[in-house]
Amino acid sequence: MRLSEFIVVHVDRIVDEWEDFARTLKPAADSMSKLELRDHAKSILLAAARDMKTAQSKSEEIAKARGEELNKTPSLDEAASSHGELRHEVGFDLVQMTSEFRHLRASVIRLWVESLAAPQLADFQDVIRFNEAIDEALAESTAAYAERVGRSRDIFLAILGHDLRAPLQAVSMSTELLARKIALDEKTQSYVSRIQTSTRHMGSMVSDLLEFVRSRLGAGLPVERKYMDLASACREAIEEACAGRPDSVPVLNIEGNTKGHWDAGRISQMLQNLTQNL
Repeated sequence: MRLSEFIVVHVDRIVDEWEDFARTLKPAADSMSKLELRDHAKSILLAAARDMKTAQSKSEEIAKARGEELNKTPSLDEAASSHGELRHEVGFDLVQMTSEFRHLRASVIRLWVESLAAPQLADFQDVIRFNEAIDEALAESTAAYAERVGRSRDIFLAILGHDLRAPLQAVSMSTELLARKIALDEKTQSYVSRIQTSTRHMGSMVSDLLEFVRSRLGAGLPVERKYMDLASACREAIEEACAGRPDSVPVLNIEGNTKGHWDAGRISQMLQNLTQNL
């Protein structure tokens, strides 16, 4: 029996072995139902069998081996992509998900070889076509899984950035009230001023984080140009850097016209990064 026919005839037995293996992938598998464990295994196998029955030229074989998309199988890709997304949702890590395909490949070949009376030349070609189909499914599942990981990370960063605004606002308001309501000596006032400056920069970084996440989720990074003095921005950056290194004696040399229209927030962030790394 050709391998594609064997897969169709024995698909339920193969999926049973898939389920048994998936059940060992803990801790995610502990809370999964039989249906969730089996997931898209049957669809992947039947799509692979259909692909194996399709005639393939030498050039098509080479293209598929290179991972080129000319001869992909839509039904196989859809099932594999959905499998990758769902495995991410239930808590499988990437190693666990890819191990399912490794086990599937081994199970199918083992069961099929056990059923053969004697290997024929065509059997080797069947193995090649089966491996191509499984490799394609694995690539699609991995890509879908990675995309979900990236999106989850971006959503987490968006939530983190949003939640950081409240404590930053509290720090900003507290230092503002402290500076206004209490008579401070010059040294203490300078400390409060540095806290205010650092809080503003932290707020700017949180805004940048949210803008970055929005760009990842489909929007662009906005640039807000306004009239500013680059020299003043440099002085503020140096003052903040010196707060952590009071013994340092920085020297700022300013020449020419330092005023222009730039994105003040991004310029300040760049200067902060530069001065902190000196």
